[in-house]
Amino acid sequence: MAKRILLLQGSPRPDGNSADLAHMFKFGAEDAGHIVSMPEINGKNISGCLSCNKCRNNGGFCVIHDYMYRLYEEFARAEAIVMVTPIYFFALPAQIKAILDRCYCYGPDYPLKKLVLILTSNDEDADVFSPMIDYYNHLVKYFGWDPAGMLLVNNLKGKGDVKLRPEFQQAYLMGQHI
Repeated sequence: MAKRILLLQGSPRPDGNSADLAHMFKFGAEDAGHIVSMPEINGKNISGCLSCNKCRNNGGFCVIHDYMYRLYEEFARAEAIVMVTPIYFFALPAQIKAILDRCYCYGPDYPLKKLVLILTSNDEDADVFSPMIDYYNHLVKYFGWDPAGMLLVNNLKGKGDVKLRPEFQQAYLMGQHI
């Protein structure tokens, strides 16, 4: 059965390794008949959460009117959320973090979604992913989402390196089997 998938590509490099994996996931998902939305988030005005809690008193609407409102529409339709992003200083880049923080407005009863995490890093040590694995596990627990897989690709030294790795094909297969 076809699923609606929201794919968030968090790298500011539109032709880097994370983008390559995002496109492979998207191709796999579309080849399997899924509907994939991959809105551009880099360079868009997405403010961080103000922690004002007004969303909890006005039907879940955030008081900040920015590009996130377009993403709220995408979140509402999606059955699965896929985040493909590099690791920046052992965490998510600001683009993705701001989006996740702003999902607070959906609570306390978050709609069930599948969550896929695909991470890249140039670090040779795979332990660079440990903080993000913990973060992913906390996210799925807090939101009540279904953990639908992780793909971790480290030791990427140059543009296009991921295309020479087995994880490139794994991203395609993950898209097909979400």
